[in-house]
Amino acid sequence: MIGDKKLYPPLNNYSAFIQSSEYNIQKYHGKWYDNKVKLDLLILMRSEFSQVWLSETDIKLASEYALKEFITSPKKFDKRLKLFYEHINKINELYEKYSYEKINNGSWDELIPLVDKIRDLIWDANAAVIFTIYLDKNFCWNILESIQYKITRQELEAIWPYGTEPAFESFDKAQLEHFLNLLKKKKKLSEISEQCQYFLTDYFSAKSLDVIEKTLQNNFSSFINNSASVSDTLIAEKEKLQISIEKHEKWLSTLTKNEKEVADYLQVIMKTRDRRKNFFAKGLTIIYRIAEKMFSEVGLPFDLIPFYTMKELNMGIEYLKKSAKNLEDRKNGFQLLIPCSDNVKMLEFPIDQAVEEVNTYFVSSHSTGGTNEVLKGQIGSKGNVRGKVRIVLNVNSDHGFQNGEILVTGMTRPEYVPLMKKASGVVTDEGGITCHAAIISRELGMPCVIGTKIATRMFKTGDLVEVDANNGLVRMLEKSK
Repeated sequence: MIGDKKLYPPLNNYSAFIQSSEYNIQKYHGKWYDNKVKLDLLILMRSEFSQVWLSETDIKLASEYALKEFITSPKKFDKRLKLFYEHINKINELYEKYSYEKINNGSWDELIPLVDKIRDLIWDANAAVIFTIYLDKNFCWNILESIQYKITRQELEAIWPYGTEPAFESFDKAQLEHFLNLLKKKKKLSEISEQCQYFLTDYFSAKSLDVIEKTLQNNFSSFINNSASVSDTLIAEKEKLQISIEKHEKWLSTLTKNEKEVADYLQVIMKTRDRRKNFFAKGLTIIYRIAEKMFSEVGLPFDLIPFYTMKELNMGIEYLKKSAKNLEDRKNGFQLLIPCSDNVKMLEFPIDQAVEEVNTYFVSSHSTGGTNEVLKGQIGSKGNVRGKVRIVLNVNSDHGFQNGEILVTGMTRPEYVPLMKKASGVVTDEGGITCHAAIISRELGMPCVIGTKIATRMFKTGDLVEVDANNGLVRMLEKSK
């Protein structure tokens, strides 16, 4: 699986249910990348701990394909985006249709094929735009230089800070708009909760409607208690977005043709990755609802769903009944290998040993250019702040995050936004201008260093650090005792 490839920073708190759904297979990726991008996956999972490992080499290869295609074959590149947005519209329609009531009254002859349909819509679109996972300045320059693109390094350096300022509505603003429009229609909070369930759906589970309702009440109480502010806020958010777009367009008018082309690509790649979030969440929410129906009929708790696979789900209720004991055993630890060209394989290998060996390989294969006292990454959002570290690998765990702490994590996802709003700075292992941490940190005006590879291993909760996001550095000031 690994060979001479580098590993991407591990994806934490991802379920086997989602990651074993074969989104990495050549059925989806082959047509976009000439069968050269090979995303074999390794899943290590035990109780609430999970890591998903994939090849950074192939992620970068996909990014290289797309940037070259954008410049040399724009019509082919546009086909990617066309398919992506068509699939978003189809998932939106299905999300509107398949409420809990619709699913609970549905037959398995309808629901099991629906799982396959949704999976294909999501992963077909994901393959088309998986290049959005990674792009940084040096990588971009190396590709442009390799095709002898007429732009200088100095020109790229000059446009990068402005080109990577999002001039589009972010996924969390889209969620706010959705919620406010439902509130404006005077819908009950219980009804709104089901329509907004996708807000908290992640790659591990979908939250219950009770949890959704409490979260909405907590996050949006000012609007719930003062409906008069809803219309004003909707107008204000649209005006802010329009100002951002006009500012960006004015800046674009000062650029040369090639500078503008690169700047356009930066916006496309950031916007597309951002659009994936609500799209995926809606589709996965429907699948989770179907899984809940099956587990409920068999009498199994929903907290076992993350340890099941979609392929097993499609085998029906009788198979689930036979698998109940095995499913309970998986909570004690198991591994799945999902080759890009073959079937899911359960590995017979001690989980603790596997975790240690893969993590050791990852750390040894990545040189960050830093020291034991200074960790080097990339600028996600400029600024400088000092604070105490709080390592969070599972946002759903009892992490005890305090206001003003430095959030250090593998990568952020939509469910991390409440923590980011409490943090004074963010540091991640994962990197690239399109990463969630960079986009949301810029929106919040908060220092953020991304792409450190090993921040979650180098630092410990309680360490005092300086996040120098003007230079992409994180300095250890005082180790926790």
